[in-house]
Amino acid sequence: MKKPFCLPTKKPKTKNSMRVKNNKKRGDIMYFNFLLFSKLVERAYKNIKDCPYELDSVLSVFRYYLEKYESTFKAVHPNIQLSQIEAIIEKMPYIDDVHSREVVIEPKDYKALIDGYFKTQFRSCDYRLNHFFSGDVRLLRFYEAVL
Repeated sequence: MKKPFCLPTKKPKTKNSMRVKNNKKRGDIMYFNFLLFSKLVERAYKNIKDCPYELDSVLSVFRYYLEKYESTFKAVHPNIQLSQIEAIIEKMPYIDDVHSREVVIEPKDYKALIDGYFKTQFRSCDYRLNHFFSGDVRLLRFYEAVL
């Protein structure tokens, strides 16, 4: 007799995702392959000259963003190219204000910016990392967090 078709109760592993425990207290699962991604970030970080952030700080910003993306959309963030990671790392410590002055931002401040970003309703937005680090997106979230 043929077995009836059943939907899986857990999200299946794919070649681009891996179950990784993120927070031992809550037992959250991250499906984005952060281990592989962190190796790409390390490679990109080595190509950046004079980054004021430590590698661990860069990784913590990426991890928080990707966790927030998954918890919001219940989907894995699409892969990011090495050149895009490098560009994001270069932008990460600074935000240009409306007068083209650099505002220095600390890694710990990103939690509020990322939380505000995912609460913001955009028209036709994919909420991907590249969008978050483009234009005035971070500047506006910074103003919201500070004011």
